Amino acid sequence: MVTGPVIGAAAAAATSGRQYRAAAGAGLLTGVLFGDGIYGLTEVADTTEPTYWVAVLVLGGVAVVLVAARLRTPAAIFALVAISAMSTLAETAGYAFLNALG
Repeated sequence: MVTGPVIGAAAAAATSGRQYRAAAGAGLLTGVLFGDGIYGLTEVADTTEPTYWVAVLVLGGVAVVLVAARLRTPAAIFALVAISAMSTLAETAGYAFLNALG
C-alpha cells in the first residue's frame, strides 16, 4: 500500500496554520483512527484484546475535540467532522470490500 505518503501529508496539513488545511489533515487522520477502531472491534475482536481498539477510538475522538477547539470558525469545524466521517466511511467500506474478496 502507499498510505505512508498520504498519512504524512495529512499530518503536515493537520499542523498547518491554515484552518481548512488543518481541518482536512486532521479529518483524514481521525477518520483512519475511527476506521481502524471499528475494524478492530468488528473483524478481529475474536483474536485481539478490545482494549487497544477502544483506545484507538477514544484517541480519535480526543483528536477531533482538540482540533475543533483550535479551529476558529464553525465552517472549519464542520469540514473537520465531515472529512473525518467520510474518511471513516471510506476505510470501513474498503476493509469490507477487501474482506469479501478473501
